[in-house]
Amino acid sequence: MKNRIQLNEHLAWTYSVNPHMVVTGKNGSGKTQFLYYLILECAHLTSEIVILDGKNGDLSNLTAVKIGRTTEEIVRIFEEMISEMKRRISKIQELDLGNILATEVGYEPVFCFIDELAAIMINARKTDRKNKENNKENNKNKSWQKLREDHAISIMESLSELILIARQSSIHLCICSQFFPAKLLEGSEVRSNTSIKILLGSQTPQEYNMLNLVQDQLPPGTFSEIGAGIIMIDNLNWTKARYFETPFITFNNCTPNEILKKRILEFRDSK
Repeated sequence: MKNRIQLNEHLAWTYSVNPHMVVTGKNGSGKTQFLYYLILECAHLTSEIVILDGKNGDLSNLTAVKIGRTTEEIVRIFEEMISEMKRRISKIQELDLGNILATEVGYEPVFCFIDELAAIMINARKTDRKNKENNKENNKNKSWQKLREDHAISIMESLSELILIARQSSIHLCICSQFFPAKLLEGSEVRSNTSIKILLGSQTPQEYNMLNLVQDQLPPGTFSEIGAGIIMIDNLNWTKARYFETPFITFNNCTPNEILKKRILEFRDSK
């Protein structure tokens, strides 16, 4: 297992070292095409790919892998990943092999792409408010089965837990959103523990600051070209972010989902 996905000729996502990534970019910045590239590259390495699409957008069409669209589906998938993480870590501890990765004892890496986290959280909070109102209206109905009111809390707690301790279990997150306001991510755990940050297109100082990047860390210039932006990778002794262009891919006479399905079948056949 090579434990890396090339981002360009010189840089790679070495997910065994830097397990989680943040990608941000406004409409038209090339973010979706970059996500297609990452997902298709993951399919060379594993069949365990999950997509949580908060806006039911383009990534929802990648039905060759597990998709979560609704708040309820997203919460359930997060809970499944937490359970799988704990199962893998327990197995490693049972084998008494020290601080090794789950892939070293035969598990496939899991890649979870969370597209539009802001939309996911907005929808979760709307669901919680609606359920709370319904529960209040029906609190005297003995046959009423109380609805969950903690979807938003559950998602954020699961996200934080995975970010903090999922590396050993070889579960990796790519968190995407057009922007990351402070109240969206609540505490600093998510920002501080995503060790690759890719920001596409021109952004404001406040938006850079939300991902713990300050003006002195930014390369000069504007990023008006589609797929152009900056990248910051921990564990490389970088003091500044660097200019970055996403890989360019085209889909001739086929869809991304068709390519994804083919690659996953090829991966399974190769095992």
